[in-house]
Amino acid sequence: MLRQNLCGLKPRPSRPDPRVPRILLLTTDLAWGGAERVVLEEALALRAAGDAVWIAGLRHPAGELAIRAREAGFEVVHLSEGEARPALRSLVERERIELVHAHLFHAAELARRARLPVPWLVEVHNCASRVLPWRRLLERRQARAAEMALAVSRAVAADWRRRTASPPERVQLLSNAIAAPARELAAARADGPLRLGFLGRLVREKGADLWPRAFPAGLPPHTTLEIAGAGPLESALERWASRNAGRVRLAGLVRDLDAWFESLDALVVPSRSEGFGLAAGEALVRGRALLAADLPALRELAGTTAPRGTFFAPRPRALRAAIEALRAERAERVAWARARGEVLLGEHAPADRARRLRALQALALRGARPAPPR
Repeated sequence: MLRQNLCGLKPRPSRPDPRVPRILLLTTDLAWGGAERVVLEEALALRAAGDAVWIAGLRHPAGELAIRAREAGFEVVHLSEGEARPALRSLVERERIELVHAHLFHAAELARRARLPVPWLVEVHNCASRVLPWRRLLERRQARAAEMALAVSRAVAADWRRRTASPPERVQLLSNAIAAPARELAAARADGPLRLGFLGRLVREKGADLWPRAFPAGLPPHTTLEIAGAGPLESALERWASRNAGRVRLAGLVRDLDAWFESLDALVVPSRSEGFGLAAGEALVRGRALLAADLPALRELAGTTAPRGTFFAPRPRALRAAIEALRAERAERVAWARARGEVLLGEHAPADRARRLRALQALALRGARPAPPR
């Protein structure tokens, strides 16, 4: 009888290894964009270092981040609207999560309101040129509740400190990584037809609406444009592309960035808001010329040696003028891009970012306050 009873007992769940940090990466969206790409890169880096990692998000449960993360072997949890707070607390308790690492405003606000039994931190990806008063109030509450804020650029760090009145030690720099190309690419062309690219979410914030407004009758002669990304402006851009006689192509979400960039001579970043400018950095490390909106984060990325004419106001007339100036100076712009790309590979090495990420997370797990950044 004793043997039968013992055989009928359910085995107890194994206790997690106390030496392995258990991290939840909580993001606003499970679709795809610059911040979501960083989430996946962080998950891969933390797992490679031996951590146990989960990913959870609030929107688009079947989005590209969810797809790629599951392909990589991560458990991805969708926290549906109306049940997100209890679902998040349940996930933390069930998986014995030790630290919640929130990305972007809505994920951070969920972490704050959920009254989690574990420490949490917020990673800030954007500079807010215009923030509504209610949002600014909530951001200040987030800054007080989180162990610390991680800023993806110096521009974001300064902006977050200003808009949340945070002391310097509560805002730590964690610059985005920029990986080297997986293979050697054919060089950008210094003459001939100008091949332009746009990479990002197809939303107004990223300046996707400027293309039809700048060129309502179509692109100028000897110019082509590759648009990579997805978003609500896709249909409008498709209609505009249909009037361009094959010179504008919408590529959708691109997985092979090396092949995509190899088909270009220059990347255009006409954003109205950027926190780092990951697409710009990826263009430069591949030796592609850059045209970028005049924003602090993009100037930080390009450095002080950027050629005159690199930056423009994100307006239709300025975009047209910037493209024509690039056409006249393409050889010099491409040469600068190659040199700047080499610098960026040294300054934004993925291994360095991974080490700093784990160090900052370890401080948050211990409840320690980091020293003010130098």
